[in-house]
Amino acid sequence: MESELQGNSGGYIILSANGVKTVNIPIGSADEASATWWRFVRENTLGASDLKTDSGMIYSNNNEFIARVSYNGRVWTPNGELLQDFANRLRTNTAIGPEHWPLQSRANTKPSTVNGLWVP
Repeated sequence: MESELQGNSGGYIILSANGVKTVNIPIGSADEASATWWRFVRENTLGASDLKTDSGMIYSNNNEFIARVSYNGRVWTPNGELLQDFANRLRTNTAIGPEHWPLQSRANTKPSTVNGLWVP
């Protein structure tokens, strides 16, 4: 399955929830978007009902809507087609390292691993 975001050279994901500052995080792939998403949800102990409607939306660098991350970490095209299944990549031992974590999280967070996989 393609992990690049429809041939775009990157963009950003919106991360927003009730009680949490909204941020736009630069990303370059669906893998990175999903890893960043999981980090945001876990760090802030968020449930689906905590999220704002724009949370998980992915835009190209020229502000075109190109994909969306659902609560389960899957990345979908604007037409609702599955682009990336991050949970499946974790089950298949694909390492997702701290280079995919939001920038504000990298400085003071030491990575942890489970079965040799980075835990975002």
